[in-house]
Amino acid sequence: MISVKAMNAVKANSATRMQKTNLRLMLHLKFALVCSVAACTRPEPVRTTGDSSQVPTLSEMMPLDPVAQAIAALEALYNPWQLAPVPLAADGLGKWHETEVAHILPGIDSLTTRMSLLDFAQKSVRLQTFIMKGDETGQAFANKLIELVGRGVQVSLLVDDSNIPFKGAQNLFLYLTSHGVKVHGYRPVWMQIGNNAGMFRNIFNGQTGSPGNLYDFAERKNHRYHEKIMVVDGEVSGRGVVMMGGTNIANEYYNVLATPGELKWRDQDILVRGDGIVADMAKVFDENLADITEFNKNSSFSDTIENVVSGARGVFGDDRAAGINLDPGAMQQVAAAATRVVPLEWSRANARMIHHSPLKKEFNVEQRLLAALGQSRKEVILVNPYFIPSKLMVDALVVAARRGVRIQILTNSKDAGDTPSVQEVGRMFYKTLMTETSVARGGSQSVPIEIYEWGGDAEFHNGYSTLHAKYTLVDRQMAFVGSYNLDPRSQVFNNEVVVETDDRLLVARLIEQFNKDVAPGYSSIVTPQEIANYNVGTDLEKMRVKVLSMFKVFL
Repeated sequence: MISVKAMNAVKANSATRMQKTNLRLMLHLKFALVCSVAACTRPEPVRTTGDSSQVPTLSEMMPLDPVAQAIAALEALYNPWQLAPVPLAADGLGKWHETEVAHILPGIDSLTTRMSLLDFAQKSVRLQTFIMKGDETGQAFANKLIELVGRGVQVSLLVDDSNIPFKGAQNLFLYLTSHGVKVHGYRPVWMQIGNNAGMFRNIFNGQTGSPGNLYDFAERKNHRYHEKIMVVDGEVSGRGVVMMGGTNIANEYYNVLATPGELKWRDQDILVRGDGIVADMAKVFDENLADITEFNKNSSFSDTIENVVSGARGVFGDDRAAGINLDPGAMQQVAAAATRVVPLEWSRANARMIHHSPLKKEFNVEQRLLAALGQSRKEVILVNPYFIPSKLMVDALVVAARRGVRIQILTNSKDAGDTPSVQEVGRMFYKTLMTETSVARGGSQSVPIEIYEWGGDAEFHNGYSTLHAKYTLVDRQMAFVGSYNLDPRSQVFNNEVVVETDDRLLVARLIEQFNKDVAPGYSSIVTPQEIANYNVGTDLEKMRVKVLSMFKVFL
């Protein structure tokens, strides 16, 4: 028979075991909860003091996710000087948002990403591009947009009409129109003359005020919508995403090679997502569309043509645009790109959109770049295909270099650029930038500005022609990526868009790309001896360059 004392002892032991079991269960649940929260917030790696007597924290013991691992591994690239973070600019040029950013490798990865985003669309696609050629890439995009319309996605396509001279572009747009995809802003000059026949008739008749109307017409037509924006599902919270940068829609931007000897371009795009910045991008597109619609309101002539086209689907092609010769091999390249998978590294950061619209007297991008140069402490990297800096930009670069900031500029050489006249005029600024920042001119702290010229296939036979990427890095803390060229046309005439972000992973990836792009075999550094030989030639050649510089705003 068990005594009362023994029974009490058994009960006590059972209670103790139950308490321990409950405690272990609570600890397991707590650990699972902490792990879940830590995984969601992507913790930064905790650095210990090296004292082995210290017990590792939970975040030290947990494996890092791939993005955190990439950020940790690339710290030497994005923060080599251990600078304190700079406060986000409060200048009213754009609203800051908590955002996710992804770097995209140029070429075929950019094409794959665009096609994947179009497949991802459920509600709407806003696509704005400066150029859309009637080639294999343009045809593939046209077919994809027609497919989206067929499954009920609202598609808005805005193409600047400066690309009409390109081969097959007009045929491609007629093909799109006949399949229910309205192409906004594409009306060529002959349509504009038809739309404004009354104005031209008044001018010829010498009626008062008509020359002023002609001037307004010419000035407005010189304004370009140079943004490259693709907004997918911008109305759907938590789903919207934007792809933006410098890439247009044509073979060369995605390294699609239709013929032997065809060359690739070097460009740069990024992805951003987050309701705030996506809404800002969608708003810019919508405002551009409204602006172009207002400009084209007197469009009875072109509207009549479009109405005829929209009812004549078979005339302009069933599965491809009529009158365009497409290379089967290049079409296969585009089709293969659409089926690839590109892993994206999404990293969390602060970001904002800065819009530049001279028509509205908003010169925001250069204003922000000048301020960033003024605040730079260690390094500025400028990558831009068309380098004809304003006086304010030249002064800001010189002042920064004189106080010891390392300035590195990468632009096209005369042979690699698609518009050699721009490079000729741009070289006129090299002497000032390099000599005014010498120790003799700038003082003991001054660092001479380094200028690299992208040589491409013309110099290095590397399969690339033009550098077309446009980005700026300040102290490896802030990145500016977009469509803005450092030339008078972007400054004075063009609508442009830039994303400014403090994303560390994006900065590191761009530094990696920059180091490759300025390496031997792609670029060469400009020497003082070369500067002395620029603009040396016959009097006629010198006069030609001077005349070009006088009209640089129109280049």
